[in-house]
Formats: sequence, structure tokens, C-alpha cells
Amino acid sequence: MNENNVAYQMSLRSRECLKTKDKARWLAMWAEDGIIEDPIGPTILDPDGKGHSTPAAREAFYDRNIANADIEYIIHQTYTAYLECANIVTLNVLMNVNGKQYSQQVNGVFTYSCNEAGKLTAMQLAVTLGVPLNSRFGYNRSRIQPKLVTAAGRMRELASLVPAH
Repeated sequence: MNENNVAYQMSLRSRECLKTKDKARWLAMWAEDGIIEDPIGPTILDPDGKGHSTPAAREAFYDRNIANADIEYIIHQTYTAYLECANIVTLNVLMNVNGKQYSQQVNGVFTYSCNEAGKLTAMQLAVTLGVPLNSRFGYNRSRIQPKLVTAAGRMRELASLVPAH
């Protein structure tokens, strides 16, 4: 792993912004057309599965999902290649919704892509959502699975670029 990789550095900055609730700094990390797919595919957070790809959409994502949550972002392993990185992570999320506290642990792979100017062009979370969660909210697993397969293939592609130890 290259610790100086721009995408890896942006992933660390994003993690720090989550911890400190620095909305302005987090939003400033993004390229104008940068996209958030957290998680990839149709979910309760993004029913259409198209991601959040405008400044207003990214700000709304922050306000809905980060502002009212305490998120512990644990990186277990990182793969870097050119302007991209993939972090194998655990997220421990504690969120307040309508005065009630909810907690969830999420294990998955976050990918970060940057442009030549060092701005984020994409942040994606590949995670397998449980069938009961998808069924409960009426999401068709067959719509989610192809994107997860694509993300998993992308992770393998990035990992193949890392020299063996």
C-alpha cells in the first residue's frame, strides 16, 4: 500500500471529517461531479440506486446520514492503485432518529477515486445487505446483486495491481 496515494489520503480525511463533524471540509473534498454510492445499489438510503452526484445531493446525504450519527470507521486493510484506493472496513454506527438511538455494524469495502486535482470523483461502499432488510423495504435483490458483483470485480482488479509481499 502506498500511504501517499491521494485517494487513500482522501479516505483518511473523510474519516476524520466523520469523527469531527466537519461538514464544510467533507463537502470541499469533492469534485463538482463526484458521486457517492453508499451503499452501491438500491437501498433505503438511495431507493433508485443512482447515487448522490451533485453538490446539493452530497450535502443532503451528509445531513441525513452523517450529521446525526456517530460513526467509527475502522480500516482493516487498504489497497492503492494510481488515483484509487479500496479500504476493507468496519463501520460502527450510532444514529439518532426521531429521538431514538439505533446502532448498526457494517462490514464492507469502501472505494475512493480521485481526479488529477486530488478531488474525490467517487466513493462507493460494496456491502452485502441482508435479504430480510431488502425484503422488508421492498427492494429486489436481483437489482442489487449485479452492482455488488461489479464492485467485487473492481476490488479484485485493484487488488491485482498490488505487488505480492
